[in-house]
Amino acid sequence: MTDEQNAPRTRTGPLPLLHRDFEVVIERAAGDDSGDSGDSGESGEDTSPIRIAISSETPVKRYDWWTGEEYYEVLEHGPGSVDLSYARDGMPFLLDHVLRTQVGLVENIRVERDKRLRGEVRFGNHPDAGWVEQDMRAGIRKKISVGYDPGRTYRQVDGKDGGIPTRYYTGWMPYEASSVAVPADYDVGVMRSAFEGRARASRQDPPSAQESPTSREAKE
Repeated sequence: MTDEQNAPRTRTGPLPLLHRDFEVVIERAAGDDSGDSGDSGESGEDTSPIRIAISSETPVKRYDWWTGEEYYEVLEHGPGSVDLSYARDGMPFLLDHVLRTQVGLVENIRVERDKRLRGEVRFGNHPDAGWVEQDMRAGIRKKISVGYDPGRTYRQVDGKDGGIPTRYYTGWMPYEASSVAVPADYDVGVMRSAFEGRARASRQDPPSAQESPTSREAKE
């Protein structure tokens, strides 16, 4: 079975949100051979930024409620494919996508050779910042969700033998990243939330898609 056939399933409806989550993996910077896991404050606790993966080219199965078409969505990560203009001076790091609860800032956002978007989370002074950081370092809060605008520039490749097509998006723009406890869609292994940037005629929740859970959870 191909990666696209085995891709995590999700849905998109009139509300401008798509979801996919990432496992939090705290990584040491390249060339750091010291025995310490990072910088330590006066209390001896690790105060170094948390390096996270934000997005990748893993395909996600989507449903277009306006055309009635199923398709695989791929966010391209090649040269010039990601619009990082909004993230140049850092991207808000939120708690559960609540705009009023900015617990930190994602800095040094870049696409690396493995075609993953990465950055470092530096926590601020919001009352919730301390426990969120501690739970992320302890492996309790393992999910990261990124909010983005996929834009309207994509190329569509038809599926084999009349199968589901794949849309490859370029010029998509990340806006924020969040620490989340529970994915909005349990069928998804890597969560993304998309702010699609277009007017919606309906503001009601769409009917639930009749989809069986995927047997594979994609992890970054």
